[in-house]
Amino acid sequence: MSFANVFRSKNKAIMVFLSLALSMLILNLTFSFSRNLNMDQYINRYIYSDFVIGENEYFNINNEFINQMILNQRSIKDLTSIQGVEEYGCIYFKELDYTVDRTLKDMYQEALKKTDLMEYQKNEIRKCLQKEAINSHLYGADEALYQYFDIYSGSFDATEFSSGHYILVSPIDFEGKVTTYVPGDMVELNASNGETKSYTVMAIASIPFNLGIRHSHLVTPEFILPSNEYIKLIEDNTPMILTMNVENDFIDSAEDNINDYCKNKNPYLNFESKTLYEEEFSNTKQVFVIVGTVLSIILGLIGIMNYTNTILTSIIVRKKELTLLQSIGMTSKQLKLMLILEGVIYIISTLALVLSIGVILGKFIISMASRVIWFMDDNFIVHPSLICLLILTFIAGLIPYICYNFISRDSIVQRLGSNE
Repeated sequence: MSFANVFRSKNKAIMVFLSLALSMLILNLTFSFSRNLNMDQYINRYIYSDFVIGENEYFNINNEFINQMILNQRSIKDLTSIQGVEEYGCIYFKELDYTVDRTLKDMYQEALKKTDLMEYQKNEIRKCLQKEAINSHLYGADEALYQYFDIYSGSFDATEFSSGHYILVSPIDFEGKVTTYVPGDMVELNASNGETKSYTVMAIASIPFNLGIRHSHLVTPEFILPSNEYIKLIEDNTPMILTMNVENDFIDSAEDNINDYCKNKNPYLNFESKTLYEEEFSNTKQVFVIVGTVLSIILGLIGIMNYTNTILTSIIVRKKELTLLQSIGMTSKQLKLMLILEGVIYIISTLALVLSIGVILGKFIISMASRVIWFMDDNFIVHPSLICLLILTFIAGLIPYICYNFISRDSIVQRLGSNE
């Protein structure tokens, strides 16, 4: 009987289901977004170590970095002497003219046949094939930073690499499918003194963007040497950046000391820290939570108002019917139970909608969002709606109870005789 009463007005019932289900779905999505935002992925895109220190121009992506040799050995000694520093390393960088040798030409010709490159990249390759020398990027890296290399092919051995006989070559594309050399090839680099030195390609690898020069030229060859070999090869070998990892207990004090050093002792230096990106991540996450929660509350209130209005209207319209049932023997307790069951049916129907269509829709939305938001996982969470179920069940029982008590203040005779 309660079930039939609920669906007397199908349109109103469906509106109540949808408004309540939508608020619960958005609440589930809000918690899913919040839980799936991955702080490690977010931070690692921008910074790997606790601190990165370099010249002011290095952090200005609008300007092309030119090493002014400000991050000298004295500055490095001062900074690494800060209490709590447990690991540090430097990245060196130099732009060099690189001779387009036969191996490079052959690899460029092979790259033109592949579909992994865009047409504008292929046009740049064609231009390079017409030149005798092109611009290249040469990095030097301390051993502490080997762990951050992205290895695409070949086998990387830190000890062998540090020997100075090997070099790493970066791919042209981001996936590492298009390369200018392969492991085992020989690469010749021109030293500052005019001599030429050959290295064996150990692996196809790259330095992460946030540890590199932070700009690139299309199809520019990039090479990585161990820092001890880079220093022998390049005369003006001042580091581009200094990275530092600090013990957790000293993170805050170390950041204060670095900030003081860059502002007062060497204002030509600047720094980035994990703390900065952690704060950015927290603010981003907070926006998702606040907007989603407010939206869920608004829609939830609309749903509850729709539900209250539907129940109240139903009871008023059926006032004589309910009185008639009571007059032929149904007790007030039984009438209240029937009305409460009607309210519970609304909630159960809403929950069924959320756990069926809502789950499918929610998983689809989270899956699509995770493809767009690169630091987001794709797990859909439903337990917030189950928690809401307890609150809504209480409301579903309370509202019919209050409404019935309101209309049953008069006697049965008065209610039967009333025209309202």
